[in-house]
Amino acid sequence: MCTVKEESDDSPARDVAKAILQVLADYTVNCQRGGPMSWENAEGFLPTIMSFDKTLGVLPDLGEELALQHLNGLCLNITQIYLPGAEVRISSEGLVHNDILGVPDEVVWDYGEALRQIAVDQNLAHIRFIRLADLLEHPRSTKEFYVTHASRLRRELTLRFQDPSFDPREAINADMDLLLTYRGYIKFLTKDLAHRPKLAKSERARVEEISQTARRMLARGQIYASAIKAQRGDYNAADGGARLIPVIDRLLYDYRVCLRLA
Repeated sequence: MCTVKEESDDSPARDVAKAILQVLADYTVNCQRGGPMSWENAEGFLPTIMSFDKTLGVLPDLGEELALQHLNGLCLNITQIYLPGAEVRISSEGLVHNDILGVPDEVVWDYGEALRQIAVDQNLAHIRFIRLADLLEHPRSTKEFYVTHASRLRRELTLRFQDPSFDPREAINADMDLLLTYRGYIKFLTKDLAHRPKLAKSERARVEEISQTARRMLARGQIYASAIKAQRGDYNAADGGARLIPVIDRLLYDYRVCLRLA
């Protein structure tokens, strides 16, 4: 993380910082070209959508490969301006939410390992990954350990970083960012859990079950954010989206589009 000291507007350090921010602006969905740059949110690596109706399988495919190359390219562009360069560190919350959504722990491991293998195979030297176990200061684990102790890791995360005073209902009413996140959860849960066998039958019961699931995800997300803040204090607490395709006038999730390669 690079911190720029307060100096005159024409200082070399400030010029470099502005150039780096412009590179980030070219990649983020939070900035409009030609408009003021706001850095309330930093780039975030969008998670794979957890719906088999919208993906070809549970493992990463060309979409993830292109996204990783894109993020590595961001770092390479910064290196041209700032010689020490940059890294993108991807902190996976797959194990934080997967039990709520009915995704097996083994699938989360396999997906994460496949992502890491893409980075190795493509020589994406500026990409780093952070597991939940890393935040909990556990040694590197094998798949067997990971799958066996996944529920214990989630429980430890909660015991160590939960804020007992956090109430999702109150937070939604008080924080616009959380409200938007909650609405986003509701939108994708309504579609992605539509065919879930255990989903309630009546419309009212389904709406309440989906709302409850979204609130549980919010609560888990806040716990995870607290862990990031405690263990990686120099990271930005907020997240946003990095563009894979050059759409600048609206938010368009990459997993909801098809790419045609010429």
